[in-house]
Amino acid sequence: MFLASAVLLGALLVVACVVPPPLSLDQPDAGPNAPPIIVAASDTAAQPLRPPGTVTVNVLDTTGELSFQLYDVDVADTLYVRLYVDYDPAAPLGARSECHAEPSVEQSTTRTAACRSAPLCLESDVGSTHRLEADVSDRDVVEGSVSHRDVEPPGLVSTWTLDLVCVSVQP
Repeated sequence: MFLASAVLLGALLVVACVVPPPLSLDQPDAGPNAPPIIVAASDTAAQPLRPPGTVTVNVLDTTGELSFQLYDVDVADTLYVRLYVDYDPAAPLGARSECHAEPSVEQSTTRTAACRSAPLCLESDVGSTHRLEADVSDRDVVEGSVSHRDVEPPGLVSTWTLDLVCVSVQP
């Protein structure tokens, strides 16, 4: 009787064994949709940017870019980056600069998007500090969205916030 109980208990333990999900980044365990994130950013001079840092943009440099390294476990998604300056939900304006990263042939979870920095600063912005919000989403913005930030369902968004200083210096 004891032997039969031990065998039954052993069989139940084997059947109830839980296999943990993979923990490495090259084998993501996310469901069908997960939010993309910004993992790193840099300016034209390759200076790293991280919240709550400051990015300086020269209004006279028309070739400048902000580069974003993005991470998304949904390797088939196109990722959209939108840059908002002094965004106010009570009086929302659209993104001043936008860029995107297509899915890679290698099906990589990391991709890079480069947005033009020149549109971020107007002449009237020179000499003061502004709030720059960088949104990354896995869907495009809804056409006609009042907030200019609503993404198509089931899209998800994550945001980095930096200080933006606009200068006017001959390059």
